[in-house]
Amino acid sequence: MSSFYEEYGSLSARQVGAVTSPWWLGGRKTGLAISSVAPDQVLQAPPGRWATVISPSGQWKVKPVGPVAPLAAFSFAKARPAIRAALQQSSRTSAFRSWTAAKQRSALKQTVCRRDSLPAVGAVDLTSYVPFLAL
Repeated sequence: MSSFYEEYGSLSARQVGAVTSPWWLGGRKTGLAISSVAPDQVLQAPPGRWATVISPSGQWKVKPVGPVAPLAAFSFAKARPAIRAALQQSSRTSAFRSWTAAKQRSALKQTVCRRDSLPAVGAVDLTSYVPFLAL
């Protein structure tokens, strides 16, 4: 976790409170929202006012407590729960990609395509095909 803190210290972060416990706050109601982990709306919301944040992974009511600053501007102790959540999400994403690639390779062994032009194995970013999924 400390290597994430050191390597990604330039990421934007912000102290926030939430009505429920979002995964990107490490399952807590208060903590640091880190850019590229928390929804962008959290970092763009005006400080001191409640805002509803909607993303593909859920909906939360959050209140930014302070300004946006680099992650390194906050103590490691304060950043630890959000960093843990970011690393867990990265691990889940990696596991899903490995799982789906294995399933696709298995399916391709039984697949016959016209002129044997088989599709590539791998995760597909659907937002390039269906942009409204990017929310």
